[in-house]
Amino acid sequence: MLNHDKAYILGLLAGGGRLDKDNFIIELPFKKWGMDPHKMNDIAVDILTKISKKFKTEYSMNVGYEIGNSKWTIKPIKLDNYKLLQDDLKSLSLPTNGFLLNEADLTKSKKALTGIKAESFLSGIFDTRVSITLSHRRFNSDAPVVSIEVPGSTGNFKLLFRFVPGLQI
Repeated sequence: MLNHDKAYILGLLAGGGRLDKDNFIIELPFKKWGMDPHKMNDIAVDILTKISKKFKTEYSMNVGYEIGNSKWTIKPIKLDNYKLLQDDLKSLSLPTNGFLLNEADLTKSKKALTGIKAESFLSGIFDTRVSITLSHRRFNSDAPVVSIEVPGSTGNFKLLFRFVPGLQI
């Protein structure tokens, strides 16, 4: 049964997951700020405590991370219950193979993702795809701009717009 912690994990996968039939990784493209020594400790603690705990509690999986080439990668240490994770992706009509951001379509997920589950799912996507760096400020710090970074190679710019009722692009 889908709950808010599972929804968060599935959001992480939708935003940065690469899956094959036997394994998965989640890429966090943190670029410059994620390589800042002052921020690295906070990110590592979040992955090792909060995210790892969600994976352990919801899927009985242990996950760790690697750092390299302007990104962090969350990986399973021991991959148990992978089928359960894949089944949860299928329940949201999300792909279970490849780079999920390429194919993810949230149109069919709206009914299963409501309330706190929708917020948690979007939080997972935002943790993999959102930037609020100072370079995105419009005129001053009182008018921040949040940038959702969807790689142009995916061509999947409608991903989040399909989730918001009445919003068209």
